[in-house]
Amino acid sequence: MVYNSKLTDNDSIQWFSNEKDEIRLLIDKSGQIKYINPIMETVSQHTILDMLDQNLLDFIHPNDKEKTLQNLLHVQQPYSFISFIIRFLRKDGSYCKLQFASVELSERGWLQAIVHIADSEKEKHLQNDSIINVNHPLFTMSDSSAAIISLDGRVMAANQAFEKLYGWTLKEISDQFLPIVPEHLLNEFNELKERVTNGENVVHHPTFRLRKDGTLLPVTLSLSAVKDDTGKIKALSSVTNDRTEYLETQKIIEEQKELLITREKVMSYITENIKEVICLYDLNNKKLVYKSPSYDRFWGFNNEGICKDPMYWLDKLYPKDRDKLIEFHRSLDNSPKELEFEIKGDIGEEPRWIWSKITPIVDEKGTVIHHLCVSQDITDIKNRDNMLKKRDELGIIGQLAAGIAHEIRNPLTAVKGFIQLLHEETNNTYSDVILSELDRIEFIMNEFLMLAKPEQEMMMKKQNINDLLKEIIAFMTPEALLHQVEIKRDFDQEQLVVHCEPKQIKQVIMNLVKNAIEAMPSGGEVQIITKRREDGWIAIDVKDQGIGIRKDKQANLFKPFYSDKERGTGLGLMVSKKIIEQHKGKIHIFSEEGAGTLVQVLMPIENKE
Repeated sequence: MVYNSKLTDNDSIQWFSNEKDEIRLLIDKSGQIKYINPIMETVSQHTILDMLDQNLLDFIHPNDKEKTLQNLLHVQQPYSFISFIIRFLRKDGSYCKLQFASVELSERGWLQAIVHIADSEKEKHLQNDSIINVNHPLFTMSDSSAAIISLDGRVMAANQAFEKLYGWTLKEISDQFLPIVPEHLLNEFNELKERVTNGENVVHHPTFRLRKDGTLLPVTLSLSAVKDDTGKIKALSSVTNDRTEYLETQKIIEEQKELLITREKVMSYITENIKEVICLYDLNNKKLVYKSPSYDRFWGFNNEGICKDPMYWLDKLYPKDRDKLIEFHRSLDNSPKELEFEIKGDIGEEPRWIWSKITPIVDEKGTVIHHLCVSQDITDIKNRDNMLKKRDELGIIGQLAAGIAHEIRNPLTAVKGFIQLLHEETNNTYSDVILSELDRIEFIMNEFLMLAKPEQEMMMKKQNINDLLKEIIAFMTPEALLHQVEIKRDFDQEQLVVHCEPKQIKQVIMNLVKNAIEAMPSGGEVQIITKRREDGWIAIDVKDQGIGIRKDKQANLFKPFYSDKERGTGLGLMVSKKIIEQHKGKIHIFSEEGAGTLVQVLMPIENKE
């Protein structure tokens, strides 16, 4: 049983937990006994309850009180404690001799004392310059390996723990120089001895000691001076504790720390570099509890921005997707679900397609409490699917076009020839109209053939795009003037060389200029601009001041047979796009209803080397 009086110090609690078979006292600043272990009952014949909250000086022989005051109650840290012996009053009126072996100050300033029994034989031994009785509990019962060493380094005493740890018996090493100190650590040991003899204490110094079998052992070493009643150092007390288990534990801990750090680094590397966004939503508190580092980059805004303006997120959605996306996130169904939706791009950017998957996380009752959401940008996949669809469409149209063109061209040639003969013979006024319409049919057939095999006349060569555009402007200017349209140019001063088939590029640009002229029935200005971009493309911009194109029509501009012009075939832009893509380029249309249209053609720069 442990008796205490309102003990709260962490260091005192740890001190009690280290209790061995020795007397332990806790004394407050005034000398009152606050804790004493049961061994004292056997030694003093007093019960613990008799001694608790009594002043220690009341139990000490009058001739020893001054020594107790000086060596115990008046000490202050840091200090060099000197072991001393006092006479303690037993219950039967006799005195027993107790040796205060060590004293420490607790956090609150109380004294923690370890006390040994000092019988008359031991006192005589001390007076005759012997240091300690090997049968003393300090040696026989302590778990720590302890030895008493003379000032010249010879072994005077050792306990059973010493013999068990190192393999030497006291008989083997008595009066011998301490054999457990490895030769390469002799200087270290001598330095530690010198520090102790100069008044210092060495506590838990990490080092190595030698076993009898020759193996090195990691230990902690504590050295202290053993003094007589006059304060003279008579010997050294050496206590060592095996650190093998501690080091192995530390190694395991370090390995686990390293493993955790590695895992954290791997997870951090993954989450910081994956394109997908991972989020964890708390449904009860309706807040985002985790977002991967790619969140802000992916969505184009951060969580703080959403908190300030929640409508910003909804404004990025198209009306057709708003309700189903809200329902997607609010659903408490405990099965995984997926959704594809489209969000608006920023100014000058195309819309993006997003795929999201929600995996519900449930509690022990099966109630959904979190949503783990993974989102991925699938715009490229969608565009690739659309390109495949268009390619299939073009393939079908191409086959159809080739068949129609070959079937119609021969009779068309015959009809055209006979109409020309008829016109010469009869001078019929309708012949010109008929021939004009036949020419239009022939033009459409040529577009069909170009759609079917745009590369059939490909003769690629290096070409300065500015020179090519000058020829087109010169050719188209008369037609533009008839419609009160002025063509202006703004060319990059550098040599913009591309690898192309000039006839086909002329066909594309002329088609774009013609569309721009037709988009301005009241006249206006068409700008043709060229520029070398930093990303490795040459940009050709054809910009008009026309009526513009409605948003809902822009998605269909490159589809076959789609046209908002009365006599349009719906093949011009489709053929132009196919030609540009054949040149490994791109074509984009930017338009706003009532504010004109910009068609941008991007072509790769030809390497001059």
